[in-house]
Amino acid sequence: MRGTRGYLAPEWITNYAISEKSDVYSYGMVLLEIIGGRKNYDTNESSEKSYFPSFAFKMMEEGKMRDILDSELKIDEHDDRAQCAIRVALWCIQEDMSMRPSMTKVVQMLEGLCAVPIPPTSSYLGSRLYATAFKSSSEGGNSSAPSDGNSNSDAYLSAVRLSGPR
Repeated sequence: MRGTRGYLAPEWITNYAISEKSDVYSYGMVLLEIIGGRKNYDTNESSEKSYFPSFAFKMMEEGKMRDILDSELKIDEHDDRAQCAIRVALWCIQEDMSMRPSMTKVVQMLEGLCAVPIPPTSSYLGSRLYATAFKSSSEGGNSSAPSDGNSNSDAYLSAVRLSGPR
């Protein structure tokens, strides 16, 4: 396995088939780090904030988008561009690879060519499990991250709708 821990899609860790959606996950992690101005895993943060993706999902669910944004950014949390970038990043890091958009769709969403629906927060639960596995493997453990298999049906978008016809 090659790659940097924390940017690898869950399927790398759980030995599922790898696809182009694995790269989408990595892109989403980098985008989230840029938006937040911090690494995706920081042992210096409180336990709630140590794994940034889990924290970001929680803040989105609570409507506290400002807490996701880098404090150095001179941008309002209600700015459409900030909202769009956060949503796109959270779509990209969905635990279920079939829910991640294609990179073509990611570009379209970031360019404002299509709507960016609110991503399901069910991935927040999965990302907590992934964070535990990430922390364990960072500390020399040998854990894998299970997926809880739940999805928020109101926010679920089919792979065809996100990625377009194949």
